[in-house]
Amino acid sequence: MQSENHELLGIEERKEIEDKLKELKMKIENMEGYSEGLGRDWSVSEYDEPTPPWVENDLEQRCLYAEIEELENQLYEDDYKKEYGNLLIKQIYNNSFYFRGNVLNDYLPIKDLLNREVKASEIASIICSDLSSNSFNVGVIGEWGSGKSTFIEYIKKFVKENEKSEELIVLSYDASSYSDQNQIWANFSKLLFEEYEQNVLFPRFNYQKEKIIKNYKYCISQFLLNLFIIAITFGIMYGTKILFSYDRLLAEFAGYGLSIGGILLFTTQIIIPSTQKLLSISIPLSHRISDKIKLPSYIEILGTRERIIKELDILFKVWIPKPNQKIIIFVDELDRCSSKGISEFFQSIQLFAPTKKIIFVFAIEPLHLKTALLKIHEISPNEIDSFTRQYMEKYVSIVIPLNNDFSYSKLAEQLIRDVNASDSANHNKKICITYEEVEIVRKCIDILPQNMLTPRRVKKLVNLLIVTKDYCINYNSGFPINYSKLFSWIILNLFFHDVAEYIAKLYTEQKKHWFIKDIVNDQMRLLLQNKLSGTPYLEIIDNFVMLDIIVYNGIANEFSILVY
Repeated sequence: MQSENHELLGIEERKEIEDKLKELKMKIENMEGYSEGLGRDWSVSEYDEPTPPWVENDLEQRCLYAEIEELENQLYEDDYKKEYGNLLIKQIYNNSFYFRGNVLNDYLPIKDLLNREVKASEIASIICSDLSSNSFNVGVIGEWGSGKSTFIEYIKKFVKENEKSEELIVLSYDASSYSDQNQIWANFSKLLFEEYEQNVLFPRFNYQKEKIIKNYKYCISQFLLNLFIIAITFGIMYGTKILFSYDRLLAEFAGYGLSIGGILLFTTQIIIPSTQKLLSISIPLSHRISDKIKLPSYIEILGTRERIIKELDILFKVWIPKPNQKIIIFVDELDRCSSKGISEFFQSIQLFAPTKKIIFVFAIEPLHLKTALLKIHEISPNEIDSFTRQYMEKYVSIVIPLNNDFSYSKLAEQLIRDVNASDSANHNKKICITYEEVEIVRKCIDILPQNMLTPRRVKKLVNLLIVTKDYCINYNSGFPINYSKLFSWIILNLFFHDVAEYIAKLYTEQKKHWFIKDIVNDQMRLLLQNKLSGTPYLEIIDNFVMLDIIVYNGIANEFSILVY
């Protein structure tokens, strides 16, 4: 809102303008329809240019309309000046109680703002009560920003608090760290070995011991083979000495030659492999795994699927030998993976299933999953919904959809309340966003279509309001701002950007103090109503002055990028 250099109208002066307006409007009404000129002889000579009476009437009407518009401009400007003065006083007072709110981080507060803790607690109970059975997987399905990460954190929290948590090993995997150069199953393997090495005494020794026990037949055969090679080596050396003693030169030549051959055989088959194994003991298992996973395929390194399972069985036998001990891997940010990464993730679930020791809990957006499946599998877009359902049934035991069956306006109110209370220890009487501003934010959010909103977007919207208000108060204090109206316009600009731009373009210098409702005619209103998806948003902004809209729209366009 910008100041204007003019004096306020006096009471008598304003009354004269209002009376004059009434008089002119009545005159216009009386002239309506009187422009046919019927019943009159308005013929002229051949030298005169005829002027129909309805043309004369039209010119008179236009003059009257111009005069009416000028008088209305005076009243609008006077009203604007009065509101400006009142708002200036009010803002000076309110600013004395303002403090800068803290911007909310990228995750919703740990408090259950969406009433989902009960559901998360139930899922955690199922996970913890089914430890003796086969492993299963939990998939949290929801739109981007619907609170999937927070819901997974709830499950993790309740799992750790469960009375059976001692039998569980809880791990977290950030899928955004996935690289197309590495297969995602191998990242899980590395994660398992790293956790094992950090929590088990003498991890390498115990792992090798169990591996020897697991493969005792192979170890015995290798031991006997080594003994046989040693026996042959010494036999050659001893036999050479006996057989070639009659000729010293020949004996020495043959003896040394065969002895060297035996020593080489002994060195290459026993000394070098044994040394390599001794040196490898100092290398962490997770590092050995990571060296292997950089190659294209696990099968190329370790062989068949059964070999993979055997390697994991050895690890779990040493690490978690009890039948009811489980590892729960919480996978977040799966939506940030490529189509290849998502496909490999589900293959990894199937790969680890035979171990019966791992439970995966992950979250994914349905649209992102469908896009990945379309790229990886040769199916038509018409079949993708059915294919996705079958895909989930194959790989996921429990599917948890996160429905938007809650009030986003209440969520926004709670988030703003948290912002206002964030510095209450030092500012007991100060506030970032006032009660009046909260109410208008709630009103605007309530009329928005549900499919336009997500918890994350509401949080980012609250951040946007915090930033813009702080900017206006501290860096753009040349004129007072009605923050309730500013917030209303910011929400309009964010969710119906084309409508906000259309209305802003209606601004003219002649009608800068007019209200939107006096600028927008019936045809425009119908057009805007369609663009607003039928929402009654025009009722909220009808009394906004066009001059202020230019200011509000400029601020909104400058900061709305924070929400995307």
